[in-house]
Amino acid sequence: MESAGDFANFVKLPEEEKNKYYQPVPPEDVRVCGFKPEDLVSFILDDNSMYPDYFQGDELYIAYREPLQDGRDFAVMVNDKILIRRINIQGEMIELVPVNMDYSRETYRKDDIRWLGRVCGHSREL
Repeated sequence: MESAGDFANFVKLPEEEKNKYYQPVPPEDVRVCGFKPEDLVSFILDDNSMYPDYFQGDELYIAYREPLQDGRDFAVMVNDKILIRRINIQGEMIELVPVNMDYSRETYRKDDIRWLGRVCGHSREL
């Protein structure tokens, strides 16, 4: 599995910007991922791009400080939009792969995307 650990585009959003996109993760939910509460945020998926793995409306737990890894699901920012995608590292390029084939794969230079963290868990209302 390829890793982009030296990739400098990791971003920890400032608190005021982070609060526009994410919600803090309550301490009782941390057991889902095994991370400290300050290293996690939650994000409500607003589309079906990752269906059937994650549904629209699922709450995804995002772990900061996780190195970008090939084949793992990450929250990334492209053109000021946050996407949840499976990562495919191809040398200096990153392919963002939706699980749902109704959505298009997109490829970017590593320098053109920022990653926010790895999806480490989710919850869903039944």
